[in-house]
Amino acid sequence: MATRISRAVLLVAGLGVTLDFFLKFPPLNTAISTIMAWIPLIVSFSVIIGGINVVLIHKDNIAKKKREWLYSLVLLAFFAITLFVGLTQGVSSETYNVLYYRILVVCGNSLSGILAFFIASSAFRAFRANNLEAALLLVAGAAVMLGQVPFGVLLWKGFPALSDWIMNYPNLAAQRGILIASGVGFMAVSLRLIFGYSKIQGSSE
Repeated sequence: MATRISRAVLLVAGLGVTLDFFLKFPPLNTAISTIMAWIPLIVSFSVIIGGINVVLIHKDNIAKKKREWLYSLVLLAFFAITLFVGLTQGVSSETYNVLYYRILVVCGNSLSGILAFFIASSAFRAFRANNLEAALLLVAGAAVMLGQVPFGVLLWKGFPALSDWIMNYPNLAAQRGILIASGVGFMAVSLRLIFGYSKIQGSSE
């Protein structure tokens, strides 16, 4: 029953927002504006539910001593400390800034730095000229890199212009094609959820 109600709400809200984008019908536009104004409130409750879900999952990992449960313990400890500091001292306090900027942001930057090694490894495998597509990727990648460094200008003065042309035309066209395909896929998934062809994860009938 709960699943059917949630699907009905999703259907009405999804179709309403979609029709509001294409139609100029004052009652519909006013209703959708009101619904859109509720989004911050819904997001706030979602954050609370998400936090509770994180605590329950990692508490279970610690209780059952699952693999890498120590990471769950560290996560819950910092979650509790950050929540306590934020509620008692505020998000502008020095302690909260230390937790956020000197721990969370630094850890995020470290993970981003580690990703650079995986990107380099993937690029090395992708740039192997085993076929025509890989050869084109290798040539284009080399031209772009040489156009961004002074060494490339020493080799040939046309590398910067070639690099800009590749980035502004073939690369930009490919990016827009990916965005269009992603948008169409998102619309397809949304319509399947709205009309009930795909089950909402975690639901049971």
